[in-house]
Amino acid sequence: MRRTLPAGLVVVVALSVVAVTQTAAAVAPGYNLRPVAGGFGNLTYVTAPRSSSDLYVVERTGHVWVLVGGTRRRGDAFADFGGIVRSRQGDDGLFSLAFSPSYAANHLFYVDYVDPNNDIRVDEFKSDGQHAIMSSQRHLLAVHDPVFGHYGGQLQFGPDGKLYVSVGDGGCCGDPLLSGQDMSTFLGKLLATANPTAPSPTWTIVANGLRNPWRFSFDRQTGDLYMADVGQDAWEEVDYRPRGSYGSNFGWSRYEGHHNYNTSVALQGTFPLVFPIVEYPHTQGCAITGGFVYRGLQVFNARGRYFYADFCNGTFWSFVVMNGQMTGFRKESFHISNPTSFGEDSRGELYAVNLAGQVYKLSQF
Repeated sequence: MRRTLPAGLVVVVALSVVAVTQTAAAVAPGYNLRPVAGGFGNLTYVTAPRSSSDLYVVERTGHVWVLVGGTRRRGDAFADFGGIVRSRQGDDGLFSLAFSPSYAANHLFYVDYVDPNNDIRVDEFKSDGQHAIMSSQRHLLAVHDPVFGHYGGQLQFGPDGKLYVSVGDGGCCGDPLLSGQDMSTFLGKLLATANPTAPSPTWTIVANGLRNPWRFSFDRQTGDLYMADVGQDAWEEVDYRPRGSYGSNFGWSRYEGHHNYNTSVALQGTFPLVFPIVEYPHTQGCAITGGFVYRGLQVFNARGRYFYADFCNGTFWSFVVMNGQMTGFRKESFHISNPTSFGEDSRGELYAVNLAGQVYKLSQF
C-alpha cells in the first residue's frame, strides 16, 4: 500500500460532486484516539459481526485475533490463514474480513487476500462460533495480478445485502496494464456479488477507474459509499456516491483525482465520470487510508463524520456530507504512526489500527 476548509480552499465542480482540495483546517476538541490493545503484528483490519460485542483484528501475515472487552481472548487465534496467504512483501497478505449479515445463524465469513500465485482472492469460510473451520474454505473470486502490486483489499456487505470487494489496477506505476478503464478485466474495479453463498457466485463491475482502492465503506445509517483511492505521484482522493448511485467511473488513469494524468487514455464503460469529493496533494501526505462515517453513541461530537488518515504522516481528517456536498471539514488533533485501516464494532464505534500492531478507539475526552 503506497500509501481543509476555511482559508484558501479550492473548489472544483465535477458533475454533481464538489471536489475540495485540502488547504487549511481547524482543530476540533472533544475526542481523540485512545489505545485499547497492542502487541500484534502488522494489522490490516479491524471489524466485528453485528451480533457480537467482540472485536476481530486482522494481521497481514494471516492471523485473526479476538478482543473481548479490549483484551485478547485466551487461547489460540480465531483463524490462521498463513498457509494460504502470501505475505512476503509490503503490499500483499491478508487484507480484510467480512462477516455475513446472518453470521449469528450461519457462521459464514469472507476474507480477501493474495495467494502464492499472486491472485487476489475472496474466499468463504465457516466458523464454529469460536474458531474458523479451515476445511470449509470455498473460493469465490480470483483475480490475477501479473505485475505484483495495487491489490485493493476491502470486503464489505452493502446495505443491499451484496458483498462488495475493491480490486486495484494491478500495476506498479501509472497503470501499465491500462486496467482502470479496461472493462474486460476486474482489475481497477469495485465488484459485487448478490449471492455469495451460491455455488458459483456471479461478480459484476459496480465501478471502474480505480487505482488502489485500499479502503471503502458504507455509512450504516444512509447506505452512502465512501471510497479512498491511493494516488500516484501527486494526489490522494476520497470518492463519494449516495446509496442507489454506486455505478461510477472514478477516472483513473485518465485522471488522478480531478487532474489530468494520462490524456491518451480514453474513458471506457457506461458509468458516469465522477471526481472525488475531497482530495489532497502530496505536500500533505502520500497514501490515503480510508475510514468510516461514525455512527456510534459514545462520541457525540463525531456523529455523522467521515474519518480518514494518511499512512505516511499519521494525520487524520474528517468531514460531513450534506446534500451530496462536503462540509464541516476538520483536521483532527491526534496522530498515530502508519495507520493502515479503520473499522467498526457492532455498535458503530470507530477503531483504527496501524503497522505497529496497535488498536485505537475513537473516544470522548
